Amino acid sequence: MSDIQNERLIEFISNSKVAFINGQFQEAFTLAKEAIKLDENCADAYQCAANVCMSLGRYEDAIEYYQKAVNCDPNNGNRFFSLGYAQASVNKIAEAMQNFAKADELLVLLTVMVLMVSMVL
Repeated sequence: MSDIQNERLIEFISNSKVAFINGQFQEAFTLAKEAIKLDENCADAYQCAANVCMSLGRYEDAIEYYQKAVNCDPNNGNRFFSLGYAQASVNKIAEAMQNFAKADELLVLLTVMVLMVSMVL
């Protein structure tokens, strides 16, 4: 990806987040989709699209986007938590519990790593 494309990607994601915060869900979703077109491996773009879907009650779509975000960024516990929350919203309890457990595992590991680094500094 060129520097210009990367700048556009960052701009799409940033603007999607702002639109979402302002309740402009269609605009947020459109911008997230544009970011996905630029980079199909951008977890943040999928996360933005999923967040919009959750807010609109489109839980199955949200699950699909959160799953793609997890696939792109499998070491991010927050992404697993979001996926689990969406799954729980449609009573996919077993899957949700697995993703909550994975989120917990990753977030505990992150906490331990931060503590270890702080002890060195």
